[in-house]
Amino acid sequence: MSQAAGVLALMSPVDGALTVSVGGVEQFTSAGGWLSSGGHIYSSADGSLKLRSVSPISGADTTGNWSGQLSKWIAADGTPFETSVKNYASHVIFAQRFPVGVRQSSPGQGDVQAVCRDGFLGWCRRDGLVSGFPLFRRAAGAATRGVVSYQGLMSGYATTVGVWEASGTAIIRPSRDPVGTCRVRSSECTKGVHADTPAPYTAGYAAYTPTSQRRSSSRSFEEHTGAYCDCTFDVNGTCAEWAFTDPWSKRSDCQAHCERLNCSCFDFRPGVSGDLIGSGIQGSGPVVLFGAPPAEEKLAKQPPPSMVLSVASNFMAASQVWAEGTLSYGVMGAVTSIPENYTVEVILAVSADGGVNHAMESWGDVLLRKYGKERYAYRRDLAMQKLGYSTDNGAYYYYNTELGQSYETTLLNVKKYADAVCIPYKYILLDSWWYFKVSRPDEP
Repeated sequence: MSQAAGVLALMSPVDGALTVSVGGVEQFTSAGGWLSSGGHIYSSADGSLKLRSVSPISGADTTGNWSGQLSKWIAADGTPFETSVKNYASHVIFAQRFPVGVRQSSPGQGDVQAVCRDGFLGWCRRDGLVSGFPLFRRAAGAATRGVVSYQGLMSGYATTVGVWEASGTAIIRPSRDPVGTCRVRSSECTKGVHADTPAPYTAGYAAYTPTSQRRSSSRSFEEHTGAYCDCTFDVNGTCAEWAFTDPWSKRSDCQAHCERLNCSCFDFRPGVSGDLIGSGIQGSGPVVLFGAPPAEEKLAKQPPPSMVLSVASNFMAASQVWAEGTLSYGVMGAVTSIPENYTVEVILAVSADGGVNHAMESWGDVLLRKYGKERYAYRRDLAMQKLGYSTDNGAYYYYNTELGQSYETTLLNVKKYADAVCIPYKYILLDSWWYFKVSRPDEP
């Protein structure tokens, strides 16, 4: 790691605020932090979370020598909270710790469904946070950076690219066809459009009606912002007049389905990829910042260092939220209590190369060393090296059986056929219909 790409995070001993510099240039600032306890939010911003001390710390681990700072806080209800930074040669680890835990960090998922950040109906406290540190904002005067944000139902499914400006504005560039919920109404239904309502199945849509009723593969459509295709909804928010629905559709594909079906209307609600930087359970993932070389460096063609931000520990319980120009990290919003000494870490890894690929590899190298893993361990994985039979999404027998057969007999017949024609399957993947399901995530 060249000195030009060095990274340094410093906490203020006065208010615990954070500044992060890369190559000697300030890139991020962060307020002290916050946590939720007993139904209240305690924050350094309003003084309800008070700074008690900031002290130097140092040490070494599998990723190298480090030095940093530890800040100790106390909430107005007496709950202690700690934040820290550890500066290494090529990365920084930010941590939030709960010395005695939190008894009531959240009431849980709740009882009322709403439209969550991913565009689906659900109990959306999961998509928020019950704690926050670091709270990254671009530093004043920092150069605009390109952004790659990995997000979506599957890894990278809704990855977005754009720019994050020093003003805090994050814009998807070039503009892309969003992924979200598509509903196409049948041609027999002649109802118009209706203004959005707060109900989960009618909120956040834009409706589109054909300008002519002539069947055509290139009909034009009139957009009705803040409206949905009027429909006779039942108590579950479903409608018999929908000819096609898809919770993971591009808007252009939704229109194509409408044209194919000669529909009377289609509506669309952007999902997880609505923002450049993701939020919540499906929007959390690595965020890469990169940039073109500054004007004075263009002759040398040396771009500025790239950076990768992500959660670095307790991955399944941590999350990120993007709002009002701030990227916040913490414990997921539906977590009802936090155990004693629980810690969530966030990493900022820096690559002098300046590119996205090398930045991701450098970030991955740090996490592999941190957890004692091998980069190429997958080469010994049976599923990666041998032919197998899958019943995952997209397979013929995904939620499907042979006519008149059970799932068990269907797969026994698959095995019998494979043996007969000498297909050398070495394993079988049994997907989700092999375990019990419930209608509510918080039901037993």
